[in-house]
Amino acid sequence: MTATGDLHGNHATDHKHRFSEQWTIFRVPEHIRKIDQKAYNPRVISIGPFHQNQPELRSMEAQKLRLYERLMKQIGDGDPNVGLETAIKHLEGRARRCYSEKFDHISSEEFI
Repeated sequence: MTATGDLHGNHATDHKHRFSEQWTIFRVPEHIRKIDQKAYNPRVISIGPFHQNQPELRSMEAQKLRLYERLMKQIGDGDPNVGLETAIKHLEGRARRCYSEKFDHISSEEFI
């Protein structure tokens, strides 16, 4: 990645594509992250796909699942899981488009 190009080969002259209004979440460039890793790298929990499967964050994955299940129980009667999962799946494409990178290697189930 250079000052004039990004991970997808988009160049500064292609600013309409590179800085699309739909993108809101960018990966912090490695050279900036190296300056102060504590400022840019999660230490306890990660939300979103950028830091997925990092060994130091795996212990919280089980806690995130427990909290999700607890939320499902508090939502209401019947099978509340169906309603929330359907809503989240409906928003998945939109959520994925919020990132400046594609995450084709992350399944729909993992992403939501």
